[in-house]
Amino acid sequence: MKKDIVYKLIIGLLLGINLLQMGTFMFNPKPPQQDKFQDLAIEILNLTAAQQQTFLDFAHEHRNKMVNLYKKESRLVTQYFETPSDTLLSTISKIEMEKIQATEQHFLDIKSMLDTNQVSEFARFKKEALNSILEKNSASGPPRD
Repeated sequence: MKKDIVYKLIIGLLLGINLLQMGTFMFNPKPPQQDKFQDLAIEILNLTAAQQQTFLDFAHEHRNKMVNLYKKESRLVTQYFETPSDTLLSTISKIEMEKIQATEQHFLDIKSMLDTNQVSEFARFKKEALNSILEKNSASGPPRD
């Protein structure tokens, strides 16, 4: 009889420890992850430590600008579908153009900080960056019937 109680206590203790471990993993927030493309870009361009900081500053500035443009565009698109107008549609198109121009300027800013031996890898970087951008934009997939 005493063995049964000891076994039950051990099983209960192990089960409790197991549940505690699972709860810890499930309810703890994930640590923030740096954009994986930033690491790839730093590698492709073979940036120095100082260039990496400049690159990350450029990326942060560009991201903030794009977030603001996306927010503005989202409000206008919602407004357009409530009350369609050519003026709203034109404004939405201008924002899309601003996003493209801001991204091109971002590329030019990055290129301007490169040394002559790093510029040769810039075309590869730009191609990879555009692929990354387009993949993120199409992550939701095409519209469904």
